[in-house]
Amino acid sequence: MDSAQVQLAALRASVSYLTACDQLQLSHSLSLLYSMLDTLPSLPNIHLKSFLSSLMLLCSSHPNLFVPHMDALLSFLRGFIMPSVDSGPTPTVAKPFPGTSSFTFPPGGSGSRTPDGNDEVTEDEEKELVRKAALEFMVSLTEAKPALAKRLEGWTAAMVRASLEGMGELPEDTLDSWLEADQSLDRVACALGGKAALPLVFQYILLRHAGLMAIAGIAEGTNKVMQMELGKVVNLVTPMFKDTRPCVRYAAYQSVCLCSKEIIQDRYHKQLFAVLIPTLEAPEPRVHSHAAAALINFCEGVERDTLVPYLDPIVERLLKMLNPGAEDGKVVKGYVQEQAITTLVMVADASEATFAKHYASIMPLLLNVLRNANSSDHYKLCAKAMECAGLIAIAVGRKVFRADANTLIELLIKIQNSPVDPSDTMLPTFLIATWAKICQALGIEFEPFLPVVMPPLLNAASAKADVSIYDDEDDVGETREGWETISMDDHIVGIRTSTIDEKCQVFDTLVVYCATLGGRFAPYLAQSLELSLYYSGIASWGWFHNYHYC
Repeated sequence: MDSAQVQLAALRASVSYLTACDQLQLSHSLSLLYSMLDTLPSLPNIHLKSFLSSLMLLCSSHPNLFVPHMDALLSFLRGFIMPSVDSGPTPTVAKPFPGTSSFTFPPGGSGSRTPDGNDEVTEDEEKELVRKAALEFMVSLTEAKPALAKRLEGWTAAMVRASLEGMGELPEDTLDSWLEADQSLDRVACALGGKAALPLVFQYILLRHAGLMAIAGIAEGTNKVMQMELGKVVNLVTPMFKDTRPCVRYAAYQSVCLCSKEIIQDRYHKQLFAVLIPTLEAPEPRVHSHAAAALINFCEGVERDTLVPYLDPIVERLLKMLNPGAEDGKVVKGYVQEQAITTLVMVADASEATFAKHYASIMPLLLNVLRNANSSDHYKLCAKAMECAGLIAIAVGRKVFRADANTLIELLIKIQNSPVDPSDTMLPTFLIATWAKICQALGIEFEPFLPVVMPPLLNAASAKADVSIYDDEDDVGETREGWETISMDDHIVGIRTSTIDEKCQVFDTLVVYCATLGGRFAPYLAQSLELSLYYSGIASWGWFHNYHYC
């Protein structure tokens, strides 16, 4: 066993120890990480990938351990994730960086040979493995500690540029990795928010302008001058939907997503439906999921008479995406389920009562999602399933929905009574909206469920939004999700706007209950009216100046 293997074994043992430590033990073990990181610079590429992969476990379990080392990590890792500078051949549109080695994107793909095995690995392959491991390490640490990544100058820029470089230089033999792995740029944007990532994307996007020309041309369809030429652009893009390369088809769907949907719906729905609908059956999950996303542009706000001829093939393929069948032996990916249900929501909303013939196939799938989507990773999927079920209930009407109403209501009650996750603002919002949709679908038959839905609804209406007052901007720090700040009377006021948004939704829901149930809503009328008058009085005096009286 050589010295590098001994070091790797020691590193893995140290990671296991730190992962299992409690806070007191960690406070006495901080110096251990210095020794662990000191091994990295001297390692050859053939071992560096394994060391970085082992350290990655600490990114999720104890990211704070890396806080004193962020500057050193950036200096060290940046050299591995960036392409080498080439001063040889002149760059062209097709190859902005000629002569540089190809950078496989995204990180985390499977199927590459590792230095730990017996197969021979070339020097270029070693560099590629290290690049993937280094970028994955930075992205994982960013996801675990986004505030720290934002504060360190150069950290986010390095990841964004490295991700864009990889997207532009994807070789043909890495398509499987591209289709299966989560994109680094997507993960960085989700962790840091668009405000942090988007300006950097614009800064470096010219490096990839060759791949964006078609997208830019379609997006220009919103311009009055380009609207007259949009037909030619559509004719150029539609053949790409049949390209043999998944990345080209994916880019074609992205182009369609940026089209002016009003013009597309009116003039070009036949051409684009003809290429979009078949690609819902594309074998690659990321591709058929993106095709479903592109369909939203056509279904949202489309005239019912326009959509009806396409409804059957759209719904049939979306259902197959949700439930491919045991004979296929496929496990449906979470993002595919979310997108299929989201697109079904748009179709159900646009197609009105004509959706009734597909009710018997769709509702059991949605109920199954609500039964099994129990973890925090499934909050979005659960919320979309609730929204879709409510919209379909309205679309088919009381007579058809009645058979499944009690089952859906029982599942919603279970979700409503589950322990509250303070970080989740999505499920409570969608739950309130879904109760309102069920009331609209059932009409007066919803009355027996008022004792279940009204107490939490009235509590939400009575809740006070959190307010924090700061003397200067330095005290504010990171703006938390669901909060906004304003300057007022020489102070900075932070307000939890998510609570205010929820109040607005509550009062909209109370209007639905009152209008739908009429006199049957009487037991809750006085309290609802009292809350309505109270908050309308606050608004009339100026919400911000009077909030401290709440």
